[in-house]
Amino acid sequence: MEKMSYLSGKLIIKIMTTFLIIVATLFFNEPVLNEEKVLVRDAELRQYTIEFLTYLNQYDVNYDKEQTVNVRFNKLLDNGVAGAAYGMMHDEYTMVFINPMSWKYFNDDQKRWLVYHELAHDMFNMRHFSSPIMHPQTPNARKAKKDFDYNVKKLFNSIKLKVKRNG
Repeated sequence: MEKMSYLSGKLIIKIMTTFLIIVATLFFNEPVLNEEKVLVRDAELRQYTIEFLTYLNQYDVNYDKEQTVNVRFNKLLDNGVAGAAYGMMHDEYTMVFINPMSWKYFNDDQKRWLVYHELAHDMFNMRHFSSPIMHPQTPNARKAKKDFDYNVKKLFNSIKLKVKRNG
């Protein structure tokens, strides 16, 4: 019962956040993100990618909204490599690959953690250990869930600070 109320509370927060973003978009007449530039076929990967881009807007992080964001599965990644940011240090494109074999064993929190980690590498050249989500290993299910909101806040504040420093 306690877990159910926790999950319903999280769902209400997500719904309210989405509602506020939609209202802000309509009010300011500026798209929060250009979904046409999000080239992600898999529904789950797409959901986490759009969440990441939405967080960037919530934290007022400046990024190129016209740049194509490409996230896809790639069976050619080595075993033990859950994801790779091929666009890191190449600011002209964003190309993230996710290992489908790792993906199928991850829960939602781990999947979200992995996508956020790789997009932070790729879009902002974030280094390992710059925030908890930037640890090089995807955590186990319990650790991924523990303090997730705090870790997301640290990640996006770190990104915002880096963008501000680099002008």
